[in-house]
Amino acid sequence: MDLLPENEEAGAVFMMVRGQVISAEIGERRRIVTLSIPAVRDVMDIYGVKDQQRCLGRVMRLWHEMRAKDES
Repeated sequence: MDLLPENEEAGAVFMMVRGQVISAEIGERRRIVTLSIPAVRDVMDIYGVKDQQRCLGRVMRLWHEMRAKDES
C-alpha cells in the first residue's frame, strides 16, 4: 500500500505494533479492547519519532479503522 509522505512514519510504527493489543474478559470471552500505547511509544522512541503525539493519533486512528473493517 502506498502512503502519503506524511503518513509513512505512522504506517511504519503501525506495522510494528499492530499485534500488541490489550484484551479483557468481557462476559465469558476474552476480547481485544485496544492497541497497547506503551508498545507504540516504545517503537516511536526506537525510530526517533519527533512528533510522537501526532504519530500516536494517526496509529490509533488506523488501528481502530482496521478493527472496524474486521468486525463488519
